[in-house]
Amino acid sequence: RIGYIGTLSKVKGVEWLIRSFMNLDMNATLTIAGKGETAAYEDELKASRFDLRIGFSGYVKSDEHYKNIHLSVIPSLWPDTFPTVAFESCAYHVPVIATNRGGLPEIIKEGKGLIINPNDTSSIEKAIVYFFKHPMILNEMIKNARTEVDEMIDEEGG
Repeated sequence: RIGYIGTLSKVKGVEWLIRSFMNLDMNATLTIAGKGETAAYEDELKASRFDLRIGFSGYVKSDEHYKNIHLSVIPSLWPDTFPTVAFESCAYHVPVIATNRGGLPEIIKEGKGLIINPNDTSSIEKAIVYFFKHPMILNEMIKNARTEVDEMIDEEGG
């Protein structure tokens, strides 16, 4: 069970994630949570998927989203300075596949997920297949994901 949560916009890489997932021939699901930057763009994304393994859940609370997935994908194409979804994903023990843009590599360290390069258009597919073929590594990352953000949570009193 793979998930994305956030604004549905071109710069967030949601189209790339959907296309990449549709190329995979595996028993997996992709849940996309969030609202479109515009209603038209959200409708366009929903119409573009002809794959019953992909579902759109609209706006949901973070805890509801993360408890229903094993792996989070943050396919950002732009340099977000502090991507909170990466922080949240780790806090909920969900490993992340994230691009090497902005602050993502600062949060997703080795052992907590995989950093990919969006210049390689097949990098999402390769990363998902890697986890699919190595479930023990995914399980280890599930155990380790929160350690990256524990220090920040403790400092904030959470």
